[in-house]
Amino acid sequence: MRALRGVLVIALAVALGGACAPGPPDGADQASAPAAAAPVARRSAPTPVRSSVPPAPDPADVVTLFPLPFTTAPLARAPDGPVPAPLARALQRAVDRAAAPRSTEGIAARFDGGISAAVISPHGRWSGASGSAGDGVALTPRHVFAAGRLTQPVVAAQVMRLVEDGVLGLDDPARAHLPGTLAGAVGEATVRELLGMRSGLRDVDKAWYTAELRAEPARTWEPADLLRAATPAQTRRRPGQDVAYSGTNYVLLGKLLEHVTGRPLAAVLRGGVLADPALGGLAVQPDEVVTGPSARDVDAAPSGGPLPSQAVVSALGGARALAGDPAGLARWWQQLGGGRVVSRTSLSEMAAFPAEGARTLRSYGLGLMDLSEVADVPAVGYADTLPLARAWAYCQPVDGVVVVVMTNDGLGDELLGLVAELATLTVRG
Repeated sequence: MRALRGVLVIALAVALGGACAPGPPDGADQASAPAAAAPVARRSAPTPVRSSVPPAPDPADVVTLFPLPFTTAPLARAPDGPVPAPLARALQRAVDRAAAPRSTEGIAARFDGGISAAVISPHGRWSGASGSAGDGVALTPRHVFAAGRLTQPVVAAQVMRLVEDGVLGLDDPARAHLPGTLAGAVGEATVRELLGMRSGLRDVDKAWYTAELRAEPARTWEPADLLRAATPAQTRRRPGQDVAYSGTNYVLLGKLLEHVTGRPLAAVLRGGVLADPALGGLAVQPDEVVTGPSARDVDAAPSGGPLPSQAVVSALGGARALAGDPAGLARWWQQLGGGRVVSRTSLSEMAAFPAEGARTLRSYGLGLMDLSEVADVPAVGYADTLPLARAWAYCQPVDGVVVVVMTNDGLGDELLGLVAELATLTVRG
């Protein structure tokens, strides 16, 4: 990975005012738009008055290479056709090289799995795969993977929808929107602090690797079983003190969505940020079932059912419930970056990265990571990196490029190198 170059950009304060519903992408003719937009049809119960819109980021608290306000026009215009044949061949060669069986420098001693990838760009769309699906058959672009932590930006976007609709506020105490047993686990953390990995709560996501979840993959857990490890008396630090990844935040946010709406998480997401029928290949497990072939972890015993297991998706919910193929996930990221999922104001709030960790893969906004370091250009996205690098979603909005890469084996930094290579090849065309 090349050393990061360039100067830091002091993030601009986002101009609020008017309704917060997604309007035309930047670059479109907005001068003639009315001051207060009509409720958008995609909402099942639109609220005309947005009393709890996200506030503008404070420039004193934000240092990021990612330019604000968020640029949506390039991804909004992405064509549906395939990329030119020479670019398709170059992308496939890159995946083939990365998926070749070999000894690795990552956590895994040897790579014997497969890699699947998808690209969306101004040149068109592409998907390809190489290697093994983990069940003795060749991996194809249609194989579905456990999306792992890539669930979290989807949950974050749905929370931002509720903020836009005035149902809750980013600075509300999260306990005000959780049932009693879970309200006690969240302590003093706000909704914003859960979204931005600033709650100080212990990371129960690590329970995925415990003997209990691995020993009984078909067991159904309740999040409260694991949240006992994240009570305020055991928090790692005070809320808002600093940024540190904790899957506990998104386990709680998933339950918050269910409590506020009175519906299961799958129904909330399917009626909101996953409502587009084109996203039907994504599954919010365990309520939704994976259809078609699935790519299983090459290091795990076959268990059937949800990916990676019933135990993981039931225990970790809003942190790890999603499954999908790279093409479907790339389409969702294109919709997010194109302003179709949440408003441009909300996107800018999500991409306002705090000063600590800025320009590194440790910097979290509200459901987004600053991935500007990957290819030395402004970019956001998300990753599932532990214990092995399983999935990356990379969004380079100024150039209109989305890259999603998933694997059923571990590659460490090598998988991130593939993300950078695919993005660079795509920008060059």
